[in-house]
Amino acid sequence: MTYIKYKRILPFRNRVLTPIRNFLWPSSLLDLVGSILVVFTIVETKVAFLERWRELLCEVGDYLYAYKDDRTSIANQLKLSVVLGTLMFAVLLYIRKLLLRLFLSYKGWLYEPPKNVSKWTVAWMLIVRVLGGWTPSTYSCQSSLPRMPVPILGSTIRKFMKSVKPVLSKEEYEQLKEEGKEFTKTLGTSLQFLLNLKAWWSPNFVSDWWEKYVYLASRSPLPINSNYYGFGNFTDRPTNIQSARAGAIIHYNLLFMLMIENGELPGTMIRNAIPFCMNQYKRVFSTTRVPGDEIDELVHTKFSDSKYIVVNRKGVMYKLDIFDSSGQLLSPKSFQDQIQWIIEDADSNQDKATQIPSLTGMERSDWSQVRKQYLTSGSNKEILRTVESAAFYIILDERAPKDMTEQGKFSITGDCKTVWFDKSVCVIFYENGKFCVNAEHTPADAPVSAHFLEWAMVRELGSYDDSGNCKPSKQSVTSKPTLLEWEMSEELNWHTKRAFNFIQRNNKDFDTISTNFDEYGKGFMKKQKVSPDAYVQLAFQLAYYRETGKTPLTYESSMTRLYLHGRTETIRSATSQSVEFVKAMVNNHPRKERISLLKKATDTHTLLYKESMTGKGCDRHLFALYIMCKAIHQESPFLKHALSLPFTLSTSQTPQGQADRPPFTMETRDRASPGGGFGPTSDQGYGVSYMFPEDSRLFIHVASKYSCPETNSTRFSESISTALQDMRQLLEG
Repeated sequence: MTYIKYKRILPFRNRVLTPIRNFLWPSSLLDLVGSILVVFTIVETKVAFLERWRELLCEVGDYLYAYKDDRTSIANQLKLSVVLGTLMFAVLLYIRKLLLRLFLSYKGWLYEPPKNVSKWTVAWMLIVRVLGGWTPSTYSCQSSLPRMPVPILGSTIRKFMKSVKPVLSKEEYEQLKEEGKEFTKTLGTSLQFLLNLKAWWSPNFVSDWWEKYVYLASRSPLPINSNYYGFGNFTDRPTNIQSARAGAIIHYNLLFMLMIENGELPGTMIRNAIPFCMNQYKRVFSTTRVPGDEIDELVHTKFSDSKYIVVNRKGVMYKLDIFDSSGQLLSPKSFQDQIQWIIEDADSNQDKATQIPSLTGMERSDWSQVRKQYLTSGSNKEILRTVESAAFYIILDERAPKDMTEQGKFSITGDCKTVWFDKSVCVIFYENGKFCVNAEHTPADAPVSAHFLEWAMVRELGSYDDSGNCKPSKQSVTSKPTLLEWEMSEELNWHTKRAFNFIQRNNKDFDTISTNFDEYGKGFMKKQKVSPDAYVQLAFQLAYYRETGKTPLTYESSMTRLYLHGRTETIRSATSQSVEFVKAMVNNHPRKERISLLKKATDTHTLLYKESMTGKGCDRHLFALYIMCKAIHQESPFLKHALSLPFTLSTSQTPQGQADRPPFTMETRDRASPGGGFGPTSDQGYGVSYMFPEDSRLFIHVASKYSCPETNSTRFSESISTALQDMRQLLEG
């Protein structure tokens, strides 16, 4: 699929074919036709062994007045066949979906080694594949996904108390323990009952509240606090020409968006049988977080109203249509030509430049007031609608970052005056051909952004000629991008300068470093028969303890997309087993003992990871209980205490290999994305993101605040590298 005829194909597919296909999955229209033919064969064929079935169906036909006393009429037989065939198909389809949802509720397969599964799991997998039928489209599996169960209250309390025991003082732990006991005996029971009721009618008992209260209700500015960033290629980029790179990446990002709109993007599957929820993909493009006085609103624009992107070059903004006059998506070369025109036009029209985008980096209530006062009337209202409805937002920057750290520092806030932080996707293209994505967190989590980023990068490789420009195309584009001219009053100009200074101050406090650890990677860890994720988490624990002498309350993000509308759950990586290993390393216990403790700690972490994926974590349950408690106007000292404990170490692994292409190898590893980063969840802690691009390398991004005297991103990054080196030396002897 190179070009898509929007006018002729997309509306019909989106409104008719795609919903029908999704509704019928895991069956198809052929199955419906088959059911009708089976009924017609029984009714029309006079075969002895089918006589009883024929008589039964004819009696049903008489009851439905399908025959009108003429059973030999072909028209009546066809009418009966259509009615009964459709009913039979509908019943079988419902049963099939119900069975598939029931079988997908089984999660025992996740606890077995992939290369040594039980006979039951093999049989279960075969049944799932048979029930799953033909390859699903983007949203086909949604109706067959199980709903995430509400964990048992007592189990959640026990897991939580176990997780905080290595972190809290004895006195605080005992106080929290007593509060937990009191909560379980009293208010907890009624809250649990109400939460179970919500789980019956809501697609997911926690995800809607998580989006509303963690993201939209937050009044903190988006840069650093909410938005995250993701890199393009590491060092091996296919072109150094800014306009060419922008043209190709824009084209393939839009193809990805069109595949979502058409339902052509294959659903993400584990082991080619077990589907992930694709709900987050619906709003990854054409979506904006609109500020409110007390709570924001997430607004998704219909594709028919967002057939363009907005481009910002040095503060001058343009509307760029993505289709030509015949309804074809612009080719990479056409986009390059349009982008080059924008660069030249903007550089010669700097008197039109503004800092309007910096307003999106203010505190949310403040931005809401400025927006209502200055941007909801006249031409500013129309321009604002254009920006917020665009498929996504582009920044063409004149900088050329020298390394990952410089690029990461810039990517989180841009130049503080051109990134539209409210947009779900902002793509920054640098002068040297590098690029990054700045994404707002509310619509989708990082794996979704990583997916379309990787998908575009693996497909752009054949887009360039020997000079680094996009290959010529026969497409003819005569229209030029539309200049967006804001009406700037003295008061609005003052607010934009204030917002710019505000973001700049916050950005100066952002201490980040991105490193490439290439001494070894997950290949070595797998040879030691330990989970790479668990191994790296232990290195974080060891590095933090060596630096502070303390055990950090640690957050690691895990997906819960095995369930309908699932988003994330917390893995509490600081465990009693990890503490034992860390102290044994620090105190140089015998090698055999340290290795044993390492294996025990990684096994514990792996179990926690699987429990989080299967909806058995404790954090989202406690959060939902807290929101329910507020909803009925009650107070819980336990929930308030439990949820106020700060995660001084917040971590997340960015997935790799989501595109349908072979994974990166030693020869091609420099083409891989180094992942991305985010700000610390606690001003007194660290935010750490990491990625395994292939078996021999690990990218690590560390962030903290300069204003905290106890943290230092460079120092902590070096401590992690030392910990990784020491752990390898331990295992190799």
